[in-house]
Amino acid sequence: MFNIRKKRKKKKTVSPQVQLTPEELQALESGDDEVMRRYAERRIRAARKAQRKRKQQRIRRRSLTIIILCLIGMNLVLGGRYVNNLLKAGGTVLDGDVPMVETARTQLGNYGGKKFWQWYGFDSHVDWCACFISWCADQNGLIDDGKVPMSCYVPQQVNWFRDRDRYHEQGDGYTPKAGDIIFFDWEHDDSVDHVGLVASVFRGKVYTIEGNSGFTGKDEKKWKGICKRNGYPIKSKDIFGYGLVEK
Repeated sequence: MFNIRKKRKKKKTVSPQVQLTPEELQALESGDDEVMRRYAERRIRAARKAQRKRKQQRIRRRSLTIIILCLIGMNLVLGGRYVNNLLKAGGTVLDGDVPMVETARTQLGNYGGKKFWQWYGFDSHVDWCACFISWCADQNGLIDDGKVPMSCYVPQQVNWFRDRDRYHEQGDGYTPKAGDIIFFDWEHDDSVDHVGLVASVFRGKVYTIEGNSGFTGKDEKKWKGICKRNGYPIKSKDIFGYGLVEK
């Protein structure tokens, strides 16, 4: 068998048209050497200009292609790392458009939670993650509307959602969404320990805003907690379940 290659057709290069005045056209037709010389020079300049323009267009197209490919590669390879760094830097672009999430975001960086446990009625410091959730809900009228409980005790919050069939256990196939109340079991002993608010869900991870979270120093005895962002794999064993806030 013969390997017959098809010849690629070369693209025809169209010479740029040079506009002539009637006088120049008449002189050119008469064979005036000076006019023909000027005409040739103008054609050369026009051809060079067109060549530069085509080259610039090719460079722009190639540059755009390279940029797009780089962005796609960064998105695929570094996507999760970028999101984590963005959240550590206080980025908000991933947060869901939910009023309670917006309220929680305004409290990022709060240390000690005095604002929240005093609002609840305590005279001294307490574990305030549940107070924080109740405060955020109250600022949006969700407690008065019966959509979120007024509670400073995390297990009580879980039971409140369960009693109203608005609770999902971790592992039951539910996909969380921004505005859900998220509960945690740090010891994996089927006992709820902590509560936060789902800010967003992205690429298999759930991102939260939590009160009374993290350590403020090496000495754990001085730990009073802060309001901060966290991220967890959506299938993390640390997640106990989700309370659904009615729209």
